[in-house]
Amino acid sequence: MKEDKRNFILTEECKKKQKAGFTLLELLIAMMITLIIVTAVGQFMAATSRSYQILNNQVDLQMEAQCTINMIADMVMEGSNVVYDNGNNMLRIYKKTVDSSGNPLDYKSAEQYIIWFDKDGDIQKGNMYLFVCDSDSDYSDALNHDRDKAKLMAEGIDSFAVTSPRGTNLARGLSLDANRNLPQRDGVTVSVKLKTKAVYDSSNDDDFTYEAVDTIFPRNEIVEVQGL
Repeated sequence: MKEDKRNFILTEECKKKQKAGFTLLELLIAMMITLIIVTAVGQFMAATSRSYQILNNQVDLQMEAQCTINMIADMVMEGSNVVYDNGNNMLRIYKKTVDSSGNPLDYKSAEQYIIWFDKDGDIQKGNMYLFVCDSDSDYSDALNHDRDKAKLMAEGIDSFAVTSPRGTNLARGLSLDANRNLPQRDGVTVSVKLKTKAVYDSSNDDDFTYEAVDTIFPRNEIVEVQGL
């Protein structure tokens, strides 16, 4: 009988302890462990997100640079002459240099693409514009930098350069030597460098740049442009 009473008392004590729940110390320890785990997971996710953003921005920049230089290459390959005005940051690609009667057109009225690199396009970043010209007025719009008459080709341009692998003076057009002779083949080397922030964060000053370079040869025969 005494043994049964003792077991009953022990059982009642266990039930009381079970109903008592966690102590304040146990609760604080559990909260601290949870906080440590949540903080670690948050830091890991933030680092992963930042790395992804950096990589994504770099890939986007490379694709935009390559796309820009591919567009220029397509125009140069289909052109019949190329002029680079370094002072105005303009690349002129001539498509058609004679009228319907076969009479030569001067450098202003000839059908051409004009690519303009606007260094001050967006404070720290430059923009690249395309003018499609086939008249004196179109040519004038391009020289006056009339953005309303142009198409935006690319943004975030850090530098733009056009040179001739043969050392030709591109200010007078492709392939014209001192004797005004036309060699059989000449080309241009185009360099486009883009810049962007690695992460779009005002507290981060890290920049990422990517340069695309290509040497391009027109498919058509090089012709002289009147007035150059």
